[in-house]
Order: sequence, then C-alpha cells, then structure tokens
Amino acid sequence: MRRLSPIELEWIHTQLKNLHIRYSEVYEEIFDHYHSALEECSEDNSDQFLYKLNEDFTKDTVKKMERELLKVSKK
Repeated sequence: MRRLSPIELEWIHTQLKNLHIRYSEVYEEIFDHYHSALEECSEDNSDQFLYKLNEDFTKDTVKKMERELLKVSKK
C-alpha cells in the first residue's frame, strides 16, 4: 500500500466537489473509496483507477446515495 501524494488528495477533493455532495457522510464514504483504490494501485496505473472511479461515482450515484441516507436517518 502506498501513500497518496498531496496532488492526488487534492484531485480527489476537487472531483468530489464537482459532484455537489450535500451530506458529509456520503462525501466521506466516496472519498474513502477513492483513497483506498488509489492506495492499492501503483502510481503508473492511477489514471486508469481514477477513470473507473469517476464512472462509478456519477452525480446520479451520489443522488441515490443521498436518498438512501435520508431513508435510513428517518427510521
């Protein structure tokens, strides 16, 4: 497992800001997915992993996660 560079961390935060995530729980969960995936890959493959993560975590995916969070919090 490798440490992410400050540039990679900033890139993740920038990408997540572009998704307009409303809830910190959702933001933190997605950030953790990005961070963990990048830690597991080599720097040479990080672009491929980022591309895949960006496909997985779209605005629609975020909205779905936010709806699920609201459902759970109302119970």
